[in-house]
Amino acid sequence: MSSSLNHAVYTQIKALVQSLSNKKSLRNAKTELLSLIEFSGPEARRYMLMCLFDSLDFKDPKVQNGTKEQTKTQFLVQQLTLCSSHSNFLDYFTQVIEHSLQRQSLTEYMNDVIKCLKLALTLQITMILSLALSPTQHIAKEGFITHIIFLTIMKALSC
Repeated sequence: MSSSLNHAVYTQIKALVQSLSNKKSLRNAKTELLSLIEFSGPEARRYMLMCLFDSLDFKDPKVQNGTKEQTKTQFLVQQLTLCSSHSNFLDYFTQVIEHSLQRQSLTEYMNDVIKCLKLALTLQITMILSLALSPTQHIAKEGFITHIIFLTIMKALSC
């Protein structure tokens, strides 16, 4: 794809992600977004996830309890579940999270994300594993620590 086409695709992806909040155009926005992602490939999928993460404030209590941005959070959960089955998910999920961190610790951010999205246990493990395998040293270190804490909690819960 040419760089001008890439720019147009990414601009459209960002606009479509923003329009997921509008219930009147939700169905059309989802359909167009998924078609665009299918046509454009894995980089567009990664960019869509970045836009979705950037568009949600996981610290906002209204987002956490599902009274605000519910359609966007549901769409994000669906896309994370779908993407986690792709062979390159471990490679690019870290990039998505690194892009979305906003002066917040990784552990704190991921706790907010997991709590807000109510993710399945297998997806949580996959995401944390991806972070622990990050090529960025401080992300990998914090991802590994998060992984250890997560395993300790799961072990305690199973007793």
